[in-house]
Amino acid sequence: MDYKDSNSIIKRLNEIKDIPTLPIIAMEINRMLESYDTSIEKLSTAIEKDQAIASKVLRLVNSSFFGVRSKVTRIRDAVVLLGFDSVRNIVLSVSLVKAFSGALSQNGFDIADFWRHSINVAMTSKKLSELSKTEEPECCFTSGLLHDSGKIILSQHFSGLFESIMMKVLSENISFTASEKTLTSFGHEKAGGFLSAKWKLPVHLVDVVRFHHTISQRASNMNLVKIVHAADVIAHALTLDQDLFDQDAFNKIRSRMNETVLNDKALGPHLKKVGYWYPELSENIKEANRFFAQNA
Repeated sequence: MDYKDSNSIIKRLNEIKDIPTLPIIAMEINRMLESYDTSIEKLSTAIEKDQAIASKVLRLVNSSFFGVRSKVTRIRDAVVLLGFDSVRNIVLSVSLVKAFSGALSQNGFDIADFWRHSINVAMTSKKLSELSKTEEPECCFTSGLLHDSGKIILSQHFSGLFESIMMKVLSENISFTASEKTLTSFGHEKAGGFLSAKWKLPVHLVDVVRFHHTISQRASNMNLVKIVHAADVIAHALTLDQDLFDQDAFNKIRSRMNETVLNDKALGPHLKKVGYWYPELSENIKEANRFFAQNA
Protein backbone atom coordinates (compact mmCIF):
# COMPACT_ATOMS: atom_id res chain seq x y z
CA MET A 1 0.00 0.00 0.00
CA ASP A 2 1.13 3.54 -0.79
CA TYR A 3 1.07 5.23 2.62
CA LYS A 4 1.56 8.62 1.00
CA ASP A 5 -1.83 8.26 -0.69
CA SER A 6 -4.61 9.30 1.71
CA ASN A 7 -7.32 7.92 -0.56
CA SER A 8 -5.81 4.42 -0.43
CA ILE A 9 -5.73 4.52 3.36
CA ILE A 10 -9.31 5.80 3.60
CA LYS A 11 -10.42 3.03 1.25
CA ARG A 12 -8.69 0.48 3.48
CA LEU A 13 -10.28 2.00 6.61
CA ASN A 14 -13.74 1.72 5.09
CA GLU A 15 -13.13 -1.95 4.36
CA ILE A 16 -12.14 -2.87 7.93
CA LYS A 17 -14.83 -5.03 9.53
CA ASP A 18 -13.52 -5.19 13.11
CA ILE A 19 -12.82 -1.50 13.66
CA PRO A 20 -13.53 -0.57 17.32
CA THR A 21 -17.13 0.40 18.05
CA LEU A 22 -18.59 2.45 20.88
CA PRO A 23 -21.08 0.72 23.19
CA ILE A 24 -24.67 1.16 21.98
CA ILE A 25 -25.50 3.30 25.01
CA ALA A 26 -22.90 5.93 24.05
CA MET A 27 -24.27 6.16 20.52
CA GLU A 28 -27.83 6.38 21.85
CA ILE A 29 -26.98 9.19 24.27
CA ASN A 30 -25.26 11.14 21.49
CA ARG A 31 -28.47 10.90 19.45
CA MET A 32 -30.65 11.81 22.40
CA LEU A 33 -28.71 14.95 23.23
CA GLU A 34 -29.12 16.22 19.69
CA SER A 35 -32.83 16.56 20.51
CA TYR A 36 -34.26 19.35 22.67
CA ASP A 37 -37.03 16.96 23.79
CA THR A 38 -34.76 14.71 25.83
CA SER A 39 -35.70 14.81 29.50
CA ILE A 40 -33.67 13.95 32.60
CA GLU A 41 -35.79 10.82 33.02
CA LYS A 42 -35.25 9.65 29.43
CA LEU A 43 -31.51 10.19 29.61
CA SER A 44 -31.19 8.47 33.00
CA THR A 45 -33.26 5.48 31.86
CA ALA A 46 -31.13 5.10 28.72
CA ILE A 47 -27.89 4.99 30.73
CA GLU A 48 -29.33 2.56 33.27
CA LYS A 49 -30.12 0.06 30.49
CA ASP A 50 -26.41 -0.76 30.45
CA GLN A 51 -25.65 -1.57 34.07
CA ALA A 52 -21.94 -2.08 33.43
CA ILE A 53 -21.60 1.42 31.96
CA ALA A 54 -23.95 2.92 34.58
CA SER A 55 -21.92 1.54 37.49
CA LYS A 56 -18.67 2.84 35.98
CA VAL A 57 -20.25 6.25 35.42
CA LEU A 58 -21.21 6.42 39.10
CA ARG A 59 -17.75 5.29 40.18
CA LEU A 60 -16.15 7.96 37.99
CA VAL A 61 -18.54 10.69 39.16
CA ASN A 62 -17.76 9.81 42.78
CA SER A 63 -14.00 9.57 42.32
CA SER A 64 -11.98 12.33 43.92
CA PHE A 65 -10.62 13.72 40.67
CA PHE A 66 -14.12 14.76 39.61
CA GLY A 67 -14.55 16.75 42.79
CA VAL A 68 -18.23 16.02 43.56
CA ARG A 69 -18.73 16.82 47.24
CA SER A 70 -21.69 14.56 48.10
CA LYS A 71 -21.90 10.89 47.14
CA VAL A 72 -23.98 10.25 44.02
CA THR A 73 -25.87 6.95 44.08
CA ARG A 74 -28.29 7.35 41.16
CA ILE A 75 -27.73 8.20 37.51
CA ARG A 76 -30.61 10.69 37.69
CA ASP A 77 -28.82 12.56 40.49
CA ALA A 78 -25.63 12.66 38.41
CA VAL A 79 -27.55 14.18 35.49
CA VAL A 80 -29.18 16.80 37.73
CA LEU A 81 -25.90 17.65 39.46
CA LEU A 82 -23.58 17.72 36.47
CA GLY A 83 -25.86 18.47 33.51
CA PHE A 84 -26.48 16.66 30.23
CA ASP A 85 -23.23 17.51 28.48
CA SER A 86 -21.04 16.54 31.44
CA VAL A 87 -22.82 13.21 31.82
CA ARG A 88 -22.43 12.53 28.10
CA ASN A 89 -18.71 13.19 28.40
CA ILE A 90 -18.43 10.85 31.37
CA VAL A 91 -20.34 8.12 29.50
CA LEU A 92 -18.07 8.65 26.50
CA SER A 93 -14.98 8.40 28.70
CA VAL A 94 -15.88 5.02 30.18
CA SER A 95 -17.13 3.89 26.74
CA LEU A 96 -13.78 4.73 25.15
CA VAL A 97 -12.00 2.52 27.65
CA LYS A 98 -14.43 -0.30 26.86
CA ALA A 99 -14.12 0.22 23.09
CA PHE A 100 -10.34 -0.13 23.17
CA SER A 101 -10.15 -2.80 25.88
CA GLY A 102 -9.33 -5.47 23.29
CA ALA A 103 -6.34 -3.60 21.86
CA LEU A 104 -3.03 -5.40 22.30
CA SER A 105 0.60 -4.36 22.62
CA GLN A 106 2.27 -5.10 19.29
CA ASN A 107 4.43 -3.65 16.51
CA GLY A 108 6.15 -1.32 18.97
CA PHE A 109 2.80 -0.18 20.35
CA ASP A 110 2.40 -0.50 24.14
CA ILE A 111 -1.27 -0.35 25.17
CA ALA A 112 -0.37 0.30 28.82
CA ASP A 113 1.76 3.31 27.84
CA PHE A 114 -1.03 4.48 25.55
CA TRP A 115 -3.53 4.54 28.43
CA ARG A 116 -1.10 6.17 30.85
CA HIS A 117 -0.43 8.98 28.39
CA SER A 118 -4.09 9.38 27.41
CA ILE A 119 -5.18 9.64 31.05
CA ASN A 120 -2.36 12.08 31.79
CA VAL A 121 -3.50 14.30 28.89
CA ALA A 122 -7.15 13.96 29.97
CA MET A 123 -6.39 15.06 33.54
CA THR A 124 -4.04 17.85 32.44
CA SER A 125 -6.62 19.10 29.93
CA LYS A 126 -9.22 19.18 32.68
CA LYS A 127 -6.86 21.14 34.94
CA LEU A 128 -6.01 23.65 32.20
CA SER A 129 -9.71 24.21 31.52
CA GLU A 130 -10.26 24.96 35.21
CA LEU A 131 -7.29 27.34 35.33
CA SER A 132 -8.09 29.19 32.11
CA LYS A 133 -11.88 29.09 32.55
CA THR A 134 -12.37 28.75 28.80
CA GLU A 135 -13.95 25.30 28.37
CA GLU A 136 -16.07 22.80 30.30
CA PRO A 137 -13.70 20.54 32.31
CA GLU A 138 -15.44 17.23 31.56
CA CYS A 139 -15.37 17.95 27.83
CA CYS A 140 -11.64 18.64 28.07
CA PHE A 141 -11.16 15.40 30.01
CA THR A 142 -12.93 13.37 27.30
CA SER A 143 -11.05 15.18 24.53
CA GLY A 144 -7.74 14.37 26.19
CA LEU A 145 -8.70 10.74 26.61
CA LEU A 146 -9.63 10.51 22.93
CA HIS A 147 -6.84 12.54 21.32
CA ASP A 148 -4.44 9.73 20.35
CA SER A 149 -7.06 7.11 19.39
CA GLY A 150 -5.68 7.08 15.84
CA LYS A 151 -2.52 5.37 17.09
CA ILE A 152 -4.56 2.28 17.95
CA ILE A 153 -6.01 2.25 14.43
CA LEU A 154 -2.56 2.53 12.86
CA SER A 155 -1.11 -0.15 15.12
CA GLN A 156 -3.92 -2.66 14.66
CA HIS A 157 -4.71 -2.17 10.97
CA PHE A 158 -1.60 -0.62 9.39
CA SER A 159 1.05 -2.58 11.26
CA GLY A 160 3.77 -2.17 8.62
CA LEU A 161 3.42 1.60 8.69
CA PHE A 162 3.33 1.69 12.48
CA GLU A 163 6.48 -0.41 12.76
CA SER A 164 8.28 1.91 10.35
CA ILE A 165 7.19 4.96 12.33
CA MET A 166 8.42 3.44 15.60
CA MET A 167 11.75 2.35 14.09
CA LYS A 168 12.35 5.93 12.96
CA VAL A 169 11.34 7.26 16.39
CA LEU A 170 13.94 5.04 18.08
CA SER A 171 16.75 5.33 15.53
CA GLU A 172 16.52 9.12 15.08
CA ASN A 173 15.27 10.07 18.57
CA ILE A 174 12.37 12.07 17.18
CA SER A 175 8.70 12.31 18.15
CA PHE A 176 6.03 9.95 16.83
CA THR A 177 4.40 12.85 14.95
CA ALA A 178 7.65 13.96 13.31
CA SER A 179 8.36 10.38 12.26
CA GLU A 180 4.96 9.71 10.73
CA LYS A 181 5.04 12.97 8.73
CA THR A 182 8.02 11.61 6.77
CA LEU A 183 6.28 8.32 6.01
CA THR A 184 2.60 9.04 5.42
CA SER A 185 0.12 11.76 4.57
CA PHE A 186 -2.45 10.07 6.82
CA GLY A 187 -1.11 10.02 10.37
CA HIS A 188 -2.73 9.28 13.70
CA GLU A 189 -4.60 12.61 13.78
CA LYS A 190 -6.47 11.78 10.57
CA ALA A 191 -6.94 8.12 11.52
CA GLY A 192 -8.41 9.12 14.88
CA GLY A 193 -10.56 11.77 13.22
CA PHE A 194 -11.92 9.13 10.85
CA LEU A 195 -12.82 6.88 13.77
CA SER A 196 -14.39 9.71 15.80
CA ALA A 197 -16.52 10.79 12.84
CA LYS A 198 -17.55 7.17 12.24
CA TRP A 199 -18.71 7.05 15.86
CA LYS A 200 -20.74 10.22 15.16
CA LEU A 201 -19.13 12.07 18.05
CA PRO A 202 -19.79 15.82 18.40
CA VAL A 203 -17.78 17.80 15.86
CA HIS A 204 -15.72 19.60 18.54
CA LEU A 205 -14.42 16.23 19.77
CA VAL A 206 -13.66 15.04 16.24
CA ASP A 207 -11.73 18.25 15.58
CA VAL A 208 -9.61 17.87 18.72
CA VAL A 209 -8.45 14.48 17.46
CA ARG A 210 -7.83 15.83 13.95
CA PHE A 211 -5.99 19.01 14.91
CA HIS A 212 -4.32 18.57 18.33
CA HIS A 213 -0.87 18.84 16.71
CA THR A 214 -1.55 21.15 13.78
CA ILE A 215 -3.81 23.65 15.66
CA SER A 216 -5.70 24.24 12.41
CA GLN A 217 -7.98 27.25 12.11
CA ARG A 218 -10.54 24.85 10.62
CA ALA A 219 -11.22 23.48 14.10
CA SER A 220 -14.73 24.23 15.34
CA ASN A 221 -13.45 24.98 18.87
CA MET A 222 -9.94 26.41 18.94
CA ASN A 223 -9.86 26.79 22.72
CA LEU A 224 -10.47 23.07 23.15
CA VAL A 225 -7.81 22.15 20.60
CA LYS A 226 -5.27 24.48 22.24
CA ILE A 227 -5.95 23.01 25.69
CA VAL A 228 -5.45 19.41 24.52
CA HIS A 229 -2.34 20.38 22.55
CA ALA A 230 -0.85 22.02 25.64
CA ALA A 231 -1.77 19.05 27.84
CA ASP A 232 -0.21 16.64 25.32
CA VAL A 233 3.06 18.58 25.29
CA ILE A 234 3.13 18.76 29.10
CA ALA A 235 2.42 15.02 29.43
CA HIS A 236 5.31 14.19 27.07
CA ALA A 237 7.76 16.67 28.60
CA LEU A 238 7.23 16.35 32.36
CA THR A 239 7.33 13.23 34.50
CA LEU A 240 4.84 12.54 37.28
CA ASP A 241 7.55 12.15 39.92
CA GLN A 242 9.63 15.22 39.13
CA ASP A 243 9.49 18.50 41.02
CA LEU A 244 10.66 21.42 38.90
CA PHE A 245 10.93 25.13 39.46
CA ASP A 246 8.53 27.11 37.26
CA GLN A 247 11.22 28.24 34.83
CA ASP A 248 12.73 24.77 34.49
CA ALA A 249 9.33 23.22 33.80
CA PHE A 250 8.38 25.96 31.36
CA ASN A 251 11.68 25.58 29.49
CA LYS A 252 10.95 21.87 29.06
CA ILE A 253 7.60 22.51 27.38
CA ARG A 254 8.34 25.80 25.56
CA SER A 255 10.31 24.36 22.65
CA ARG A 256 7.60 21.76 21.93
CA MET A 257 4.58 24.04 22.24
CA ASN A 258 2.82 25.69 19.32
CA GLU A 259 3.42 29.46 19.44
CA THR A 260 -0.27 30.32 19.20
CA VAL A 261 -0.88 28.25 22.33
CA LEU A 262 2.06 29.76 24.23
CA ASN A 263 0.80 33.25 23.40
CA ASP A 264 -2.84 32.54 24.17
CA LYS A 265 -4.09 35.13 26.69
CA ALA A 266 -6.08 32.60 28.71
CA LEU A 267 -3.62 29.68 28.63
CA GLY A 268 -0.21 31.33 28.39
CA PRO A 269 0.09 32.61 31.99
CA HIS A 270 -0.77 29.15 33.37
CA LEU A 271 1.72 27.41 31.10
CA LYS A 272 4.47 29.67 32.47
CA LYS A 273 3.50 28.49 35.97
CA VAL A 274 3.26 24.78 35.07
CA GLY A 275 5.97 23.90 37.62
CA TYR A 276 3.74 25.35 40.34
CA TRP A 277 0.53 23.36 39.71
CA TYR A 278 1.68 20.21 37.90
CA PRO A 279 3.31 18.37 40.85
CA GLU A 280 0.04 18.40 42.79
CA LEU A 281 -1.90 17.37 39.69
CA SER A 282 0.47 14.46 39.16
CA GLU A 283 -0.91 12.77 42.28
CA ASN A 284 -4.42 13.00 40.84
CA ILE A 285 -3.15 11.60 37.54
CA LYS A 286 -1.73 8.58 39.35
CA GLU A 287 -5.09 8.01 41.03
CA ALA A 288 -6.90 8.33 37.69
CA ASN A 289 -4.52 5.79 36.18
CA ARG A 290 -5.41 3.34 38.94
CA PHE A 291 -9.12 3.91 38.37
CA PHE A 292 -9.02 3.37 34.62
CA ALA A 293 -6.59 0.45 34.88
CA GLN A 294 -9.25 -1.36 36.90
CA ASN A 295 -11.84 -0.68 34.21
CA ALA A 296 -9.79 -1.21 31.05
